[in-house]
Amino acid sequence: MEGYRSKVNNFQGYPGHIMLMKLRYGYGNQSHNEKMEILHSWYSDLRAYLPVLYEKEPTKYTEDKQWNSLTIQDLMEDANRRLDIADNKYDPAFEGLATRTPEEKEFNTMLKATKEVLDEITAITKILNKRNFGDDDDGGLVAG
Repeated sequence: MEGYRSKVNNFQGYPGHIMLMKLRYGYGNQSHNEKMEILHSWYSDLRAYLPVLYEKEPTKYTEDKQWNSLTIQDLMEDANRRLDIADNKYDPAFEGLATRTPEEKEFNTMLKATKEVLDEITAITKILNKRNFGDDDDGGLVAG
């Protein structure tokens, strides 16, 4: 039986990279900046891949209401807004503080909320459901 580690290196295409970002987020001892970069990479993959995924039925992306009566496009805009706010609130001093300041707590809350929105989008679009991440089944699209 192949080990899990070898499987991670075989993720291909946008769905595989999105899954890798989901696995990487919050794993181990990450700096706040690393977490923000992982969330941005996940967002960027979705931003690039979803229009391709919905090219035959764009109204499912732009008009169909999903959770909280928002479209997938609305949720993507919300995730982008949250990433921008987190980026503006980020302070390198967060990385070495012995205690958490109210500003750092607010920043962490923004990262958590962004992850939740990206998870919602990923779940709604079902791009990770029943995928074999070793197969490039998305027309040769490569993320990274």
